[in-house]
Amino acid sequence: MIIAVTGSIGSGKSKVARRLAMLMQAEHCDVDHSCREMMDKGGEGWQRVIATWGLRFQADDGSLDRVKLREAIFNEPSIRLELENILHPLVHEHLHDLIGRCKKNGKALVAEIPLLFETGWQDEFDAVVTVSATRSQCVDRVVTRDKVSRDQAIKALDAQMDMDEKIGRSDYVIDNSGSEEKTHLQVEALSLDLLRK
Repeated sequence: MIIAVTGSIGSGKSKVARRLAMLMQAEHCDVDHSCREMMDKGGEGWQRVIATWGLRFQADDGSLDRVKLREAIFNEPSIRLELENILHPLVHEHLHDLIGRCKKNGKALVAEIPLLFETGWQDEFDAVVTVSATRSQCVDRVVTRDKVSRDQAIKALDAQMDMDEKIGRSDYVIDNSGSEEKTHLQVEALSLDLLRK
């Protein structure tokens, strides 16, 4: 079974995806991590960023100045869109290859994809799980995790599809607004349901 886990920034989808993969003994893919690897110096994403913006986002050692790029993404929507146009095809190809290998080997896959619906990839999965939390929780978590201002966290959240719309388009929802124990119980129940299928 090929499963996508999505949700707004700060909703807790990473924790849910990793736990679900562990419980199902499935492969786990974090699309954000794949993006970061592609942006490492010499990577295909890095090469395309340099080709597009020259030295604007390059650090002294030639690597990507991720802080400067992140600030530009928050403050200039055109930069975010252009970066997505660079990275999404690369990530989609990587994901497509991984799905093919898992299907060939009869292995389940849990793919963590923040912009699943925004990219239109949802139909490639047997099940879509959205991890939800309150808007204020998402903002607080992003501020704490990424060391950004509340304004930047809100901009990042507003750039994504509304949580209610994601929930309405999903097969399953994990409510991550309560305690960690409550979330774990939901994920355990979900894993049993998916394994039965």
